[in-house]
Amino acid sequence: THPASYPSGVVMVVPPPHPPHPPPHSRRVIVLKLGGSLLTNKSTGGGGDSGGGDDMLLVDFGTLTLLCQSVKTILDTQYHTHVVLIHGAGSFGHIKARKYRLNLGLIPADPEQQNAQRNAVREVRKDMLTLNAHIMQALANSNVDAQSYAPHSWAKGTGTNFKGELP
Repeated sequence: THPASYPSGVVMVVPPPHPPHPPPHSRRVIVLKLGGSLLTNKSTGGGGDSGGGDDMLLVDFGTLTLLCQSVKTILDTQYHTHVVLIHGAGSFGHIKARKYRLNLGLIPADPEQQNAQRNAVREVRKDMLTLNAHIMQALANSNVDAQSYAPHSWAKGTGTNFKGELP
């Protein structure tokens, strides 16, 4: 398998019911991509250390709260609208991905580096699930009903080899 070079997460926001329900073709979908640098703080923790340690896993909770409140406002005022949030990784993924060169895939002819890359993929996945949990909690705190679909559970491959379908 080819490790993901740019980890991201998907959160599906479930709109509150607003009767009467229009036909499916008249429902609007808003896709919001929240950049990881918007949600996380890469400038503190470890003094700019590029080692990608746990001290770099810092969520900007103030910004996250404002964004979730904005999603709630959209759902409350734009009837029959679905919101799909896609969030980036920020310090929760890119630092380790860069350090272990995950964008290159498994480095051939270097079994030690391949082992380190496989471990890094597991670490990045764990970190991304942590970030996603913070986002889901912030949505819940804003009274937004949401479902999360972690890409590692439904997507495989990258580029032209990408295959995946949301449940």
